[in-house]
Amino acid sequence: MANVFDSSASAESSMRRIQRFMADFELPMKLISGFIFVILSENNNLLLVLDLTNWKFGDSNINILML
Repeated sequence: MANVFDSSASAESSMRRIQRFMADFELPMKLISGFIFVILSENNNLLLVLDLTNWKFGDSNINILML
């Protein structure tokens, strides 16, 4: 996403901007699930897959749950 920003800033600067936004932004899960089912409502054969990924970045544990 940072590479396609309409900005004169570098991609690294845009990436930091995205990271700051995401760190302070809380997205309600009910809104996310409603969005998923609206955009996928055309599909009759829908398969949702849940995946949990754990990473270690320095001393920080990073846990990402994907649907």
